Amino acid sequence: MNRGRVEQVGSPQEVYERPANLFVADFIGSSNILMGSLVDCIDGVAAVRLDSGALMNAASELKLVPGQRVAIAIRPDDVQLIPEDTRQQDQNRLFGRVTKVSFLGTHRQIVVTTGDGTEVTIRQSLTAAGELPSPDEAVSVNWLIERSTCFPMTEE
Repeated sequence: MNRGRVEQVGSPQEVYERPANLFVADFIGSSNILMGSLVDCIDGVAAVRLDSGALMNAASELKLVPGQRVAIAIRPDDVQLIPEDTRQQDQNRLFGRVTKVSFLGTHRQIVVTTGDGTEVTIRQSLTAAGELPSPDEAVSVNWLIERSTCFPMTEE
């Protein structure tokens, strides 16, 4: 519910994994929100030029118009932390430095800040997590296109 209006009806898993709009994505659980402008949207994949200048891709089932202000939402559980010097081509890859590492019981949370000040939060299971990164360590983050969603900034 948002100001007395039902935003989405579905199972808890459906609402969490496929939010209907940006409000739901940010209200149910936490999300990384990256702002930008739509370059194009073809076959359910939105190409977005982030405000930082980076080009990212995200899933979108919505009708979007090139040039439109949009936001990409990515759950912290869906972001992967990889060493900066890893040589691989990822369409959705941002570079930054570790600014915070927190132990949260069954998982740890890592905040990476990019050169333009964008913060990206990663949540890793303690059982699946590798070596803990050091504060100020240069790293990169990436995510799968299908695990991110593009939403328009203004909703009708």
